[in-house]
Amino acid sequence: RVAGEQGVFGVDPTSLELVTDGGIIPSFSFLYLQGRQIPAVLAELKKAIIHYNGIMSEGVFRLAGEATEIQRVKQALNTKKFSITSTKDVNALASLIKVYCLRLCLTG
Repeated sequence: RVAGEQGVFGVDPTSLELVTDGGIIPSFSFLYLQGRQIPAVLAELKKAIIHYNGIMSEGVFRLAGEATEIQRVKQALNTKKFSITSTKDVNALASLIKVYCLRLCLTG
C-alpha cells in the first residue's frame, strides 16, 4: 500500500512501506533496533523526536501533544507530506507513535 491512499494509521504494517532502522543513540539501548525493518512512519517520527532532542525531554511519552497539532501532523503523515520540519512539538510526535501502536492493536 502507498501511504496516503488510506493512511498509515490502523492498517496492517506489512502493507506499508518498510525501511531498515538505523538504530539510535547507544545510551538508549532499549530502543536499539538497528537493521530491523519497521514501518517508515515510525522511522520518520523517531527521527524527528531525536532531531529535536525529544529523547531527553522529561515525560515525552507521558505528556500528550496538543490535539490540533497531532491531527495536523497525522494528516501530513497520511498524505506523505511529513518532513522533519513539520513540527517541533516532540509531545505531538510521541503521541503519534502511541496512536500508531494503539490503532495497530485495535486492528489486530
